[in-house]
Amino acid sequence: MNPKETKTGQSIDLVKTTVINPVLVERVLEIPNLERVLSVIDIGSGDGTSSRAVIKALSEKGYAVENLALVDADTKIFPDLVETTTFEPPYSLNTQVLEFRDRDILSAFLERFEGVYDIAIAQLVFQQIHTVPEASYLMHSAYWALKPAGELLLVDLHPKYIQYLVDQAPAKFEVLQRDGDGLMGRYHFDSGGSVEIHSRVMAIQLAMLLGVGFDLVNAASLSTDSIIDKKERYHALTQEKIPMFYMMQLRKNPANFVSGTTGVVEAIKPHTHGWVSVTFADGDEIMVPGFNNWEDVKKGSHLVLHETYRPEVEKQIVNYWVIDGEKVTGGQLVASQKQ
Repeated sequence: MNPKETKTGQSIDLVKTTVINPVLVERVLEIPNLERVLSVIDIGSGDGTSSRAVIKALSEKGYAVENLALVDADTKIFPDLVETTTFEPPYSLNTQVLEFRDRDILSAFLERFEGVYDIAIAQLVFQQIHTVPEASYLMHSAYWALKPAGELLLVDLHPKYIQYLVDQAPAKFEVLQRDGDGLMGRYHFDSGGSVEIHSRVMAIQLAMLLGVGFDLVNAASLSTDSIIDKKERYHALTQEKIPMFYMMQLRKNPANFVSGTTGVVEAIKPHTHGWVSVTFADGDEIMVPGFNNWEDVKKGSHLVLHETYRPEVEKQIVNYWVIDGEKVTGGQLVASQKQ
């Protein structure tokens, strides 16, 4: 059986299939000691083209995907998404589809499948998450969904490409806000439609990933060389050596993990020397460094703490997220040297 073609109706499909997916597949096949039977999670899967390309390539090389999660899949637009993504044996037989954007549902899903996945793919998704705490919380969730030594492959539009659009094609990227993290704007597709994206400084993106416990394996800029003749813009980008995308390949490293706590807050109050005391609804009490705006944490808020150690700087990093319904706030603190 020949797999059906997945159709999205967006011109971005060309660069996905020609520029992004070949490199994505190459990176997956270069993972050391790759198991022959795999679990894959596609975060922000949309039309499933990322996982579809990886599954097909893996099968052709003698690998099988026995378990697939499509997170934020769009089966309303693509009702045959599962069929077009998973095909038939030896392709995935066990597929979980999560369409909801509700964080409670996503968290419950990833908690249920904690430590299940060998590979996580996040293609053009993190740039659509508007705040740093929201983005880092999803990275934290991806960390726990992966097996020990599981790998995350993240692809987003390159900040240099976004700046090129700002300078040369402002109708393509409409700047809405500038901040220390990068640019917030509305990206207009050539074929119609638009989406708000936050183009973050890559150093900030990497710091978030390292802070939640990933190690950087590889980073690459993806150019439009292979589609130079398809559009004038691609020709100009190639001539000026401006990459359209970047890819980060990261590996979960359990050795970086120090401790983690999560629960519903009953009370929070100052302790001593810049620390605060948190009492959870189940009666547990912990002491943590005083984080930004801790006074605003309310009874009933969901607090998540995740502490890692970075040997490069010999420091412990405390990640914290406060979740109130749809609102996620948080950040990272450099705590101290490892005790």
